[in-house]
Amino acid sequence: MSSLNPSRRAWSFSFGASVYRLVGLVILLALLAWRVNEVLSQQSYTAQYWTLQLINGLILGGLYALVAMGYTLVYGILLMINFAHGEVMMIGGFAGYFALTGLQALGWTDGTPLESGLSIALALLAGMLVSLVAGIALERIAYRPLRNAPRLVPLISAVGASFFLQYTALLLFGVTPHYYQKPAIISVLRSSASITSSLPIYLFLQCSQTLE
Repeated sequence: MSSLNPSRRAWSFSFGASVYRLVGLVILLALLAWRVNEVLSQQSYTAQYWTLQLINGLILGGLYALVAMGYTLVYGILLMINFAHGEVMMIGGFAGYFALTGLQALGWTDGTPLESGLSIALALLAGMLVSLVAGIALERIAYRPLRNAPRLVPLISAVGASFFLQYTALLLFGVTPHYYQKPAIISVLRSSASITSSLPIYLFLQCSQTLE
């Protein structure tokens, strides 16, 4: 009994993999359709509810995409996975929070629309700058000395840096949630923004409400 030539075997394997993917996609779509039908049959939802869920999905998906792009860019440049990427974003978030709290103490967040808008811009700028400094320091201390080391060594260093930043933040900031007072301009814009005409502004306002 003669065996199949390599090209025939490769074609058979490719065809079988395509069939398995097609069957899995059909099953997934069937489960999704069944679940949607169950939800719609149990309770009727308004168009405003579905619009809000769509906006929430865009916000959450944007956050996931931001983290994924950070992992991808770091791996593409350094050929390693930066497990401390989330911690760097966390440090930037705390920097933005403390900057906004300081501006609130100065009365900027509840002042004129210009002062309130500047307080948001300065808080975002503080978060980006502190994240930049934290990322540079992390690369210089934990990754650059291990550039020519075996692949497993920078991986262990990245895990250690992640734990170090996590527990340092727990020691400095505690485990209780930190809340901030929304600048006055956000409430003004939320009352005047519409989904159809000001979708970017509405997404920003919904994101600020979600992160509160």
